[in-house]
Amino acid sequence: MRIVVCPDSFKGSLSAIQVATIIKNAFHEVDETIIVDCVPIADGGEGTIDAFSASIGGELRVVIVQNPMMERIEAGYLVLPDGTCVIEMAQSTGLHLVKEELRNPLVATSYGMGEMVRHALDAGGRKFVVGIGGSATNDGGYGLLRALGMRFFDEHGKELAEDVLALQKLAHIDTSEFDERISESTWDIACDVDNPLLGENGATLVFGPQKGVTKDIHMQLEQALAQLSEVVAKQVGNAVHEVPGAGAAGGVGMALLAYFPATLKRGIDVVSTTTGLAEKIARADYVITGEGYSDRQTLNGKAPLGIAKLAKEQQIPVALLSGKVAGGSIHALHSHFTIIMAAADEQMSTAFAMDNAEDLLFAKAKKLAQQLRETL
Repeated sequence: MRIVVCPDSFKGSLSAIQVATIIKNAFHEVDETIIVDCVPIADGGEGTIDAFSASIGGELRVVIVQNPMMERIEAGYLVLPDGTCVIEMAQSTGLHLVKEELRNPLVATSYGMGEMVRHALDAGGRKFVVGIGGSATNDGGYGLLRALGMRFFDEHGKELAEDVLALQKLAHIDTSEFDERISESTWDIACDVDNPLLGENGATLVFGPQKGVTKDIHMQLEQALAQLSEVVAKQVGNAVHEVPGAGAAGGVGMALLAYFPATLKRGIDVVSTTTGLAEKIARADYVITGEGYSDRQTLNGKAPLGIAKLAKEQQIPVALLSGKVAGGSIHALHSHFTIIMAAADEQMSTAFAMDNAEDLLFAKAKKLAQQLRETL
């Protein structure tokens, strides 16, 4: 029996790699002859590099860049065996890098991500996979673009300050020194967000609060990004800020769409293409996926649904093994998953479930292994 295990992380308790390893160990305790291929997946946020490394290996390169608050830190990107560079934005500008009480979206910059890109280009990278989830920034990619050579001016020809609100005075973007190697490279962007940049469903209103955006500064940030988007749209001849995904990572999505030969893709599609996941699924008898909490939102494009669709194309059955599963969603989930299990009962407190996630998952994975051994 061959099983492919491709879970997302159980956020707050277990990484995708840990989840996959626990399931693999549980299956081997039941039957050592079961072949288990682990392909941990990620949505482009924190853990993306680890997921790729665990699946196909590669070389981690550590560089010194700015974090969101302009402090120098070590961050890494992964070079896959075929030379593809996997850049995880969260490594340089992740929300987890800034203590909650210090988060300041007026200062937070995506500059470090640009430094990471430049390092990879200097090292010869020309094929890129970029995950843009989990950022602490709301700067529309202002820092990213400055790090790669762009300059921003007001109507009097004075170069703007580095803070986000300076964009309210933006009149002209000089791209003459923008790194020309970017146009010579390929860019697949892992992005599971379809928000535009502005408005009720935009970056500032939807994602800003977790980054420190308050009611007092919301309108100022919105005006700054609106001015940036207007100048960008005139320059590139396209209202790129309205494209689904432009609001990802506080507007970095817009910057990539406007100035990179980039394609925004669902995280699962990027993982599948890069790791050969579809080919591995085709050889399997069963596929196991999961996430921290599954409910009806799982069917709105989350990673387990992407796995289910890949498996369906190959007519391979799929089990959903998540941390918790909402009872009212089970009927809807069964339209995509043959078996549905939760490591923790729905009545169990979240705190207890997270504190005991490893043991709970191992026990339930053993039950799943026993069930599959009896039926396959």
